[in-house]
Amino acid sequence: MLTLPLVFFRGEIKTKYIVIGLLLFSLIALPILLFIIINTLKLDPLRLGSITIPRLPVEARYESLAVFFESNPLQSLFHNISIMLKLLWEQEDVFTWNFVEGFGYFYKFTFPLAIVGLFYLIHFIKNSKEKLLERWMLLAWLISAVVIGIVHPVNLTRFQFNFYSHYIFNSALHLEV
Repeated sequence: MLTLPLVFFRGEIKTKYIVIGLLLFSLIALPILLFIIINTLKLDPLRLGSITIPRLPVEARYESLAVFFESNPLQSLFHNISIMLKLLWEQEDVFTWNFVEGFGYFYKFTFPLAIVGLFYLIHFIKNSKEKLLERWMLLAWLISAVVIGIVHPVNLTRFQFNFYSHYIFNSALHLEV
């Protein structure tokens, strides 16, 4: 969704295909959206023939973890940011089965390389019009991952961006070649 305006205004994809893609996305996302609405507003389950959107008998997990549903959302937001930054820097979480002690999730030097790659990526987005869509998609992916880490407390298995951070550096380099 973050890349859609760029794709549309640059005309790299025909409007017909953008509309078809948005319709398919909406069709796939509709049951998820209905599930969230039904469980957040505590509505009755929805039945459409053999398709049902259930209401959970207990509080939905997204309500117990997301900052939007906390009694003090701002404090939870800052707490989630600190968890995310600590996880990225130390490459460890509270679950010992998620990492190898002394190495992290890959190696300790991957996060600094990802930061270098991020600056390199931003530099080329600002200064070059070549491969702008590809670079913007990488940046949008990174932004999305960080937003997830801010809204929801993360661990190594939940923060999937974490496993690919070292690729940002390599991707930024190879987009220039």
